[in-house]
Amino acid sequence: MLGIQVFNKPNDYKFFKEEVIEFNVRWLHETLGVPLDDITFIEDIWAGGGNMGPSIEYFIRGMEVGNMVFMQYKTFHDGSYEELDIKIIDTGIGLERVCWINNGSATSYMDTFKTAYEWVVEKLELKVDNDIWEKFGPFSCTLNVDESDDIEKVWANIAEKIGLPV
Repeated sequence: MLGIQVFNKPNDYKFFKEEVIEFNVRWLHETLGVPLDDITFIEDIWAGGGNMGPSIEYFIRGMEVGNMVFMQYKTFHDGSYEELDIKIIDTGIGLERVCWINNGSATSYMDTFKTAYEWVVEKLELKVDNDIWEKFGPFSCTLNVDESDDIEKVWANIAEKIGLPV
């Protein structure tokens, strides 16, 4: 995991949400060569350790590559909150996913765990269809049982989009 942390103190502002989003987009697109249309951002709320703030996860072809957490508030047990004096950015990027982006393989497991992946495929006598993985990958991030009212319907939608039976 690659991590980037920024601590913005009251008299020492470095950068925050808009800037770090731009930095990440430029790194993905200009440095790694990811087409802008392949990048999906999902904004949510992050809370933990008594802090809270917006969180933006970014996905490429369905796989979460990283997230940016913007800790802006201190939270209290009664549900109230207040602004933090020091606002923090905590960015996490999956190092193994950078290899996957560069190699263009169907899943990060094929690159990160190449030897183990090949061993499991051989031992289980699996036939892996990379075309299916490449079609399925961009939609895999929608299979979130915590955020779906009907996971079977999500599976059916994916199957329809990629032209395969559930």
